[in-house]
Amino acid sequence: MQSVLEKAVTVKAVISEHQHWNKMHMHHGIPYFTVTSLVENFHNDGITSEVYTMVNLNQKKITLDVRGNDPALFEYTFH
Repeated sequence: MQSVLEKAVTVKAVISEHQHWNKMHMHHGIPYFTVTSLVENFHNDGITSEVYTMVNLNQKKITLDVRGNDPALFEYTFH
């Protein structure tokens, strides 16, 4: 799947949800964002994360503002 995304010149970023952590990593020039699930959290302490994500995307930058009990903020400026 990643090789298909890398060949597509229009792919700006990849966002994946329903994980148990918030993170961003780069792979062959594409930023991959992972957003925590709605009901579980990284600490696995029984408290629901209750997250939702606000995404702002334009020609220059993408911002993911993860809100709730497990917040995070990611910004990436395209080159």
